[in-house]
Amino acid sequence: MSSLVIVGGGPRATGVLLALASALRDRPARLDIHVIDPYPVGGGRIWRANQDRLLWMNSTAAEITVYAPADLSAAAPATAADNVNDSPPAGPVPVTGPDLASWIRTVTDRDTGRDTFIPRRDLSAYLSDAVERARAVLDGVPGVRMTVHQATATQLRTRTTPDGEGRRDVVLDDGSVLGADVVLLAQGHLDVESPAAGPGHQPPGFTADTDWSTLPAGEDVLVRGMGLAFIDLMMLVTEGRGGRFLTPAGSPPGTVPVYVPSGEEPVLWVGSGRGVPYRSKLTEGPLPVHLRYLPAASRFAGADGTVDGRTLGILLEADLAVAWYSALEEHHPGRTALHRDTLHRLVDAAVESGRSPTGDLEETVRRLVPDPADQFRPRLLDSPLTGQVFAGRADLEDTVAGIVRDNLTRATGRDHRQDGALYGAFVAAYMTLLSLAADGLVSDADRHSFLGDSVASSFSYTCSGPPPQRLANLLALHDAGIVRFLGPGVTVTAGTGGAGGFTASSPAVPGRVHARRLVDARLARFDAARVTDPLLRGLTDRGEVTATRDGFLVDTLHRAVASDGTPDNDLFIVGPAASLNTPEAFGRPGGPTRVFEASARLAASLLDALGPGFSRRRAPEIRQAAGTAVG
Repeated sequence: MSSLVIVGGGPRATGVLLALASALRDRPARLDIHVIDPYPVGGGRIWRANQDRLLWMNSTAAEITVYAPADLSAAAPATAADNVNDSPPAGPVPVTGPDLASWIRTVTDRDTGRDTFIPRRDLSAYLSDAVERARAVLDGVPGVRMTVHQATATQLRTRTTPDGEGRRDVVLDDGSVLGADVVLLAQGHLDVESPAAGPGHQPPGFTADTDWSTLPAGEDVLVRGMGLAFIDLMMLVTEGRGGRFLTPAGSPPGTVPVYVPSGEEPVLWVGSGRGVPYRSKLTEGPLPVHLRYLPAASRFAGADGTVDGRTLGILLEADLAVAWYSALEEHHPGRTALHRDTLHRLVDAAVESGRSPTGDLEETVRRLVPDPADQFRPRLLDSPLTGQVFAGRADLEDTVAGIVRDNLTRATGRDHRQDGALYGAFVAAYMTLLSLAADGLVSDADRHSFLGDSVASSFSYTCSGPPPQRLANLLALHDAGIVRFLGPGVTVTAGTGGAGGFTASSPAVPGRVHARRLVDARLARFDAARVTDPLLRGLTDRGEVTATRDGFLVDTLHRAVASDGTPDNDLFIVGPAASLNTPEAFGRPGGPTRVFEASARLAASLLDALGPGFSRRRAPEIRQAAGTAVG
């Protein structure tokens, strides 16, 4: 009896289980599948059910599915050694199931519209149901068993069997030991060592796992970070402490409520590099976009086979600009005289000459697109406070509130559909850039500085913001004096010379703000060398895995690469901890996404590693399938 052990039971593991169920359901096999997670399998830690209802998803229920569409095979290529960038051929029919919105309507009789954002804990039951669907298929395969262990895997040991074969032992915190022929590490987002900067400092971490009772009512608190973690914190210490947001019945979308305090709230002084919160998700959702430039990036490769970051930036800007102005012409033709043929001609010329497309378009846009609100200005969109200096804090705070209010109005209305095109184009472009990096077309330096820092930051700000209701809540709390804005480029210093607390300042506004407490409202920057997970720490110390800036080093088959550069045929790593990662955890109903193909390919790799009896191609050389380290 062969044994596959999956450490981690969140969405990525759920996707792999669905892909395994599809690949195995018509092929009897002698296989034990063990799934280990201290949290309920399906949601895992991040999407677990026992978290506050105020912690929302930032995608609508109608945008989420874990099931591959019927026209995309959940099986991998004939061998996992096939080109990982080719589309998988037709294979077994995927395990089917509803999208999240349909599932909620069926189970609860609640009608979730396409613009409905739901608590994260509501997703947990949907994911658990997906695991049970995978289990039902697997249990129906002769010789296959799936077992869930609600525990933590603490060690992974290698031993030699009496017949001379190497085998793994997975040690759990309850003292039990599971023998494994193949192990998949899918622990999801891992904690890293993040020591506090002193008394009163809350270092980066998961909002749902933090005790916020340490923030006293009425006391000033400095907050670094204005992304989703801040929004979660904001809700937990306001409505979570008994405050109420009042919105008159029948109010249009985007209405800012009135906040009625409970008296238990702290005062949150929040700032970041940009000094403004992430852009709101759109009520209408993204528009479908066809990229014109980035998919052809390989023709700009240099002698070393890579495309430099500056050129990739030009191609990205070109695709975003064309998507923006094309949508403006299609949806709001009365507001532009810049037609598609002229747009393409000017942007094509800029790309071929290595110039900024928006720079080349500037004079034409000024003449043909007269309203500044309709003009694509990427630097201003990405950093709306850049270069501004304010005479006083009131001017700064009014300006930030105005930016948020304008974003909320656009996000909840139908008058700026170019915003939907920008969203759709940026998502497609980011995924294309990740594919180019996986293909080796992006240098290590540019993968870190350009893609990992610059583009990832802009993508998160543009496409990974909060639901519009949460930005409305933010404005209500600012009106109530409970949220204050520190400005852009915020720096924080700890008290010196015996003075406690922390002091924040911004180059955009005079004065400083002092507080006894500081919160870093974000996840800690991932560093494989600082993970606290005992299993991975042990593997790192023994040289069985390699910690890099990008995560634990894996090859294109997701096999762990040891410190001597050798890929391990029996140990795989997937998810945010791996150097090669598909960032989506879910798919979008109605079309294929990278995560379905990635799960199918990983399932194929796992079956190949279990031996010829499990592989779709029965060949002994499959276990030596070539894979290139990515990291």
